[in-house]
Amino acid sequence: MLKIFIHSLEVELKDSTKQKMMKKLLQVFILCTSVLMFPSFTPGQPSSEEIGFESDYNSLIYPENNIIMDVRPELGYKPENIRAGLVFDVNENKIVWEKGMNQRCNIASLSKMMVALITLEDVESGRLKWDSLITVSKEASWIGGSKVYLTAGKKLTIEQLLNAAMIASGNDACYQLAQMNGGTESNFVKRMNLKAFDLGMFGTRFYNCTGLPMGKGREDNYSTPANLLLLAKELIKRQELLAITKKKSESVHNGRNQFVYENKNKLVSMYEDEVDGLKTGFTRSAMFCLCATSHRCDYRVITIVLGVESGWLRNQIVANLFNNYYTSIGLGALGECSDPNAQASLPTVIEE
Repeated sequence: MLKIFIHSLEVELKDSTKQKMMKKLLQVFILCTSVLMFPSFTPGQPSSEEIGFESDYNSLIYPENNIIMDVRPELGYKPENIRAGLVFDVNENKIVWEKGMNQRCNIASLSKMMVALITLEDVESGRLKWDSLITVSKEASWIGGSKVYLTAGKKLTIEQLLNAAMIASGNDACYQLAQMNGGTESNFVKRMNLKAFDLGMFGTRFYNCTGLPMGKGREDNYSTPANLLLLAKELIKRQELLAITKKKSESVHNGRNQFVYENKNKLVSMYEDEVDGLKTGFTRSAMFCLCATSHRCDYRVITIVLGVESGWLRNQIVANLFNNYYTSIGLGALGECSDPNAQASLPTVIEE
């Protein structure tokens, strides 16, 4: 923990931003206090007794994350087939359905959401440029799993790499982004974990940038639905990312040929102009995962499900969770024709 503290201070001093430095100091102070007050507290491994404290901690440092809990069990669809998940009403800033929202689960390629956020922030700060040409390394071309088959020596822009990483879940493109950005993947993974800490994602740990299994006897990347929600909320603020994740397909010249790839998130194709992100994931340990977002009638909802036994069932569950909530507020199901001027009919809040 001391190493994390020292490293985080170095990062903030480089930024020369007193406000950020003070926020980091406050984070570390409260984290240290939590260890003293709650001996069972271990960053990244919340127990059931810590959930209330973790929620208070997030609210103290990030008032904008003071999310309303208005859980309605009837909205759930086949919850027995979901390891953990939630439905979040962005417009009202409230969680309307959840199952094990603080349960730690392997997240597979949902890890790439953090790679995307850091890359976007670096573009926004001017550290990187969308059209900067990056030469594909041998290490990136050798990586396995889902890929777009990049050839070593091929030059691609950051925008092309991010498209491949987020749409096709290309491990080679994702690895190249991390290697380019951090010098090595391991250096970039440190940035991923520091950013997770900065966002208040204390039930999250990254060991690699792609979400690929780490190997026998080693722990894989993990997070919780509540933590992933914090990450998703940051991503949906960036229209340039949603412009990528809503694409049905894209293509890239990988050094051999023009490779056409489809979006791993099939809901984007099924519900065009309504579902516009964000990321799928699958490994044997994580099973099928999805962090999806929709904006039916300009009303945005985020749905996260982890640990479903098949991709088809995962998509069905997520679509039904969206539909159940949209229908409950008077906007109808995804894909239904509706009045473009329709407005959600939310219950009136009566002051006590």
